[in-house]
Amino acid sequence: MEALALNLLWLLPACLSLSLLISPLAMLRPLTIIHGTLQLAIWGILYVHSPSEGLHYQRVWFNLGSTEFFYSIGAHPANFALILLTILIGHLALLYGQGQVSRVREFSALVLLTVGFCQGVFLAEDVLLFFVFYEAALIPSFLLIYGWGGEGRKSAAVKFALFTLGGSVLLLVGIVIGLGDRAQGLHSSWQGAGLPPLAWLLMTVGLSVKLPLFPLHSWLGEAHVEAETSISMILAGILLKLGGYALLYWVWKGIGEGQSLLLRVWGGVSLVYAGAVAAGQHDLKRLIAFTSVAHMAVVAIGAGAQSVDGLRGAYHQLFAHGVIIAGLFAWIGLVEKKLKGRLISELRGRFSQRKRWQLQAALLFFGAMGAPGMALFISELMVIWGVAKGVGWAWALLPGVGLLLTAIYFLRVYRELGGRREEERVLLEPMDLQEGIVWGLIGFSGVVGLYPAIWLNLLSHVGR
Repeated sequence: MEALALNLLWLLPACLSLSLLISPLAMLRPLTIIHGTLQLAIWGILYVHSPSEGLHYQRVWFNLGSTEFFYSIGAHPANFALILLTILIGHLALLYGQGQVSRVREFSALVLLTVGFCQGVFLAEDVLLFFVFYEAALIPSFLLIYGWGGEGRKSAAVKFALFTLGGSVLLLVGIVIGLGDRAQGLHSSWQGAGLPPLAWLLMTVGLSVKLPLFPLHSWLGEAHVEAETSISMILAGILLKLGGYALLYWVWKGIGEGQSLLLRVWGGVSLVYAGAVAAGQHDLKRLIAFTSVAHMAVVAIGAGAQSVDGLRGAYHQLFAHGVIIAGLFAWIGLVEKKLKGRLISELRGRFSQRKRWQLQAALLFFGAMGAPGMALFISELMVIWGVAKGVGWAWALLPGVGLLLTAIYFLRVYRELGGRREEERVLLEPMDLQEGIVWGLIGFSGVVGLYPAIWLNLLSHVGR
């Protein structure tokens, strides 16, 4: 039963994506809801029946020289929350986009294909199987950026593909070096003897393109700005997590003092850089894109904390960020659709009589700042705590600086949006599906922040 459930997590969306190409338009939304509900049920079954070490399914795949590779997948404490995140964000983004994009069948099929391959990345427990899923996820995500969005979407898609493929070359070379004379490609064998320094460096740089860290982030702003809103939700909420999870699970485990120092410094530079750039942005979508760079820098700092608490905080940051960033992009898309613009200068004062939107902005902005009661507060608290315990309280100031920078640019934007504009009289429109999705993501972030025990109990097994 568990083996079937594990395989269905990635096979079901991949197979359904093909059937959506020939489904009646009226059936797309019901099929999406049914499929999302079924996936949540599968996740729930695995969660309830999983022992502390997780559930696993393994079969021999093939031999390459003296090394044996496996079709090996599993659900365990390190990936349970990210599997749930992929189900939630993937289906909410699909429902968000189905009512406003052209060529909706092709769009829906590509989104589900992306979701299926991303699940494969999180489930994979053989390094070559992980790489296959990681590369496969690039194809539908490239087509999504290329096919839907602004006028510059095609160049943004090409830039995204070139950066990702360049990183993948380094990643593959690092994997080959890391395998060395290992008899297996399984995660237990892969982590058992540690990674050679060159393999560690190549894999770190290659995967940091997808995290992303400065200066490997330059594809991100253009891709987010040009992509359709629902695609931006998937890019930030799911695809960025592929690089972060792969680094934590395959590369940044059991690292030495020099490597830890490198991660803390690199993460600190990325955090300060992203915060400074975000503070000068005038396009809401580009501003939110750079906040992703800052929030993902916290993952690197947590991994370099030289403590289990820091590592667990880094895993939680991936999950919490995925929820709040998807909500922010969904909210920006709603504002752009209703007010025909997303530049701060165009929106200045136009929220003064839209109290519901002001409340959404306040909850999302404070959520992104890591305010108590929201999901990111827990992960950033864990990272600060882990860094302090592992390498001293002085280093703990580093993620604290990130919190301050985030507060500066979000509060500046909120002040601009809520200024008075007396000449405009508006009647706020009734809530629609897109706005309901925004409220849903805000609510889920609050649930995770107010009752984090579910996720923290899972993470208590990470690093053992």
